[in-house]
Amino acid sequence: MSASRPVSYTIDGDGIHLDIALVEIDELLLHEETISGSFYAFMEEIERSGILKSPVIVGRESLVVLDGTHRVEALRNLGCRFMCVCLVDYMSPGIRVDR
Repeated sequence: MSASRPVSYTIDGDGIHLDIALVEIDELLLHEETISGSFYAFMEEIERSGILKSPVIVGRESLVVLDGTHRVEALRNLGCRFMCVCLVDYMSPGIRVDR
């Protein structure tokens, strides 16, 4: 992982701070396993449409993927080097990770 934080576009509002950035896929840290059916469905949809509809949610300091493991793996398998992510402060009370 690089020593510096990714360059990002910042969105502030309603007590939440979001940074949208392009990050090298290999710098993202996954902590969940992928489910084959979901992974292949994402990959086929992205390959067909050429569009990633929403960024993955990533811890700003750690680059741990909080939401979007299947999208990361789909883009990685499609040969993408970078992906759009939303960097958040995992410790912020405004951030809730849920199933």
